[in-house]
Amino acid sequence: MTVMVGLALAVALFQPKSTTTVVIGDIGSRAFVFRSVGLDQRRESRPVLRGWMCRRAPGASVQRLAVIAEDRAGAVIWKQVVAPPAFAPGRSGECRVLRIAVPPDVAPNAAVWRLARP
Repeated sequence: MTVMVGLALAVALFQPKSTTTVVIGDIGSRAFVFRSVGLDQRRESRPVLRGWMCRRAPGASVQRLAVIAEDRAGAVIWKQVVAPPAFAPGRSGECRVLRIAVPPDVAPNAAVWRLARP
């Protein structure tokens, strides 16, 4: 019994090496915000940055979005310009799904993901 409790406690306290990635979204506009953006790595498909891009206030729409991956040292290891979700003109309070495919060899090496205007 004591062995089982000790084993259960050891398994519960064991913390694997953290591989948490950080996503920073700043496109220079208070009209748009990013919510719940994170890297989704599933074995059956390519890694994907998923989340929400929300429009808080009416303003000029964003035509292009730069996605930048940085390693732990801060060096850029991948950069791509993508088309963000489209929003209805003049409306606010809307959220759209943000889904950006990422190369499989870049995802494990990226520590920080930046979303910015190109």
